[in-house]
Amino acid sequence: MGTTVQQTQLLVHPLVIVGWTGLVINALNLIPIGQLSGGRLVQSVYGRKIAGRVGTFSLLILAI
Repeated sequence: MGTTVQQTQLLVHPLVIVGWTGLVINALNLIPIGQLSGGRLVQSVYGRKIAGRVGTFSLLILAI
């Protein structure tokens, strides 16, 4: 029963890797920059001027 805990590698089903990759890609798509979905959402709610500022701020945060 305790042998699984002592293993150095954990075997993961391929669908777990595919699901995790899909979640990461969707999270990146929701970043409020430019023509990504998050950017379009911010622009529709707050307007073009605020969307530009939020996009610039997001790029700065990503650069850090």
